[in-house]
This record gives sequence, structure tokens and C-alpha cells, in this order.
Amino acid sequence: MKVKVFDSGDEPYKKWLQNHPEGYVLNTRRSPDTTYVIFHRSGCSEITKIKTGEAGGFTERKYIKVCAEETEPLAQWMVKNRSKAVAEWMRETPPDEKNDARPCGKCEPDVEVEEFGFYEHPEEETEPEMHEEGSTATVEVNRYERSEAARQKCLEHYGAQCQVCGLRFEERYGEVGEGFIEVHHEVPLSETDGDVEVDPIENLKPVCPNCHAMLHRESPPLAVDELRERLRMES
Repeated sequence: MKVKVFDSGDEPYKKWLQNHPEGYVLNTRRSPDTTYVIFHRSGCSEITKIKTGEAGGFTERKYIKVCAEETEPLAQWMVKNRSKAVAEWMRETPPDEKNDARPCGKCEPDVEVEEFGFYEHPEEETEPEMHEEGSTATVEVNRYERSEAARQKCLEHYGAQCQVCGLRFEERYGEVGEGFIEVHHEVPLSETDGDVEVDPIENLKPVCPNCHAMLHRESPPLAVDELRERLRMES
């Protein structure tokens, strides 16, 4: 189930609320180390009205909004991105104003601690758990053919420079990094129906591995221009 993170624009967030009146929203501070995470229903006045009246107060300043049609995807997002808040939530303390991680007391969304059942309570972890690795397994996957000619046309146009962060590997690592770059499909091949013509300038963009991974943190992937703008706002 899709989770949508709004961290750089109030209007898209307001539009999501209008289109998902039965949805759910996590209100959290921008820092990944925060323990402040509050579950809300889409129509809750706490996350639809700005008390100060300042533009950008929903998603462009101190807070961001994480939205989904159900609570379980939000719980999973919280486990991945707000580990300290999860630990707070798992204490199962009463939902009052003193708690940093809790359901909103006004709109009372039906989220329960059991939704975090796959996350072990930190206080119950008495010794490290050991896992075996190295055994073989057979996995069936779909392999999507990529055109080397299209890749070359893309690199001839843009050069071996990340179109998100601007990194050139030869400038950072010297000779060993010369010409190294990944190529991102703005529309994933997995979402196309069989053979498709690819415009190497419009549809392909060179990106570094880190930015490539960040583009695919959401589904469908972020646009290169969108991630570049987010990075600019964070710097």
C-alpha cells in the first residue's frame, strides 16, 4: 500500500487530504531522530488548520506529513524511519499530551500497538539474536533488457554527472571513478508493457548510486527534478 510523504509543499498535501477523506496522516518533525509522531485521521483539525497562519506550516517548516489510506503502511514507515518514536510507542503508555508518539486524542484514529508486532520491544531484547547466512536459494525474477545505445546517448548528452546532487566520481575518487555513473529510467521498465521506445534525453538521467536509491524510496519513483529540489531545500 502506498505511503506518500509531503515535506516540501502544502498544496499537494491539502489536495491529498481532499482526495482521501477517510485516510490517515502521521504528523512528525522533519528530523529523522525525532520521537514526535502523532497519528491522525485525514479530517482532524489538528493537521488541517495552521494556528499561526504562516504559509508552509504544514510541510515546509518544522513538520512533515506522511499519508496513507490505512494505518498499517504508516506503522511500517514509522518503524523504518522513526525508530526512537517506535520505542516510545511500544511502551504502551496512555495517549496523553506527555507522550511524543501516540494517536491523536481529538480524532482518535484506530491504530493499535499490535500493528508494530514485527518490531521487537527494546526492553525484551536481552542478548543478540544470531542468524545464519551463506546458504543457497533459487529465486525467479523478471529481467528487463536495457539498451546500451540509449545509455550512451544519455551520457553523451549529460556527461557522467549525477543530475540530482551534481557528483562527478572522477573529481571525488580520481582515475578509478572516471566515467562511473548509473542511469535512471524516469518511467521504470517494470511498469511498461513489453518493448518500448526510450528517449535517452527525456527518459534517462545519469545519477549516482545514493541518489538512485533515494529516487526509488517511493513507488512510483520520484522524478529527478523533484529529488533535486528536495536536496536543495535541505542544504
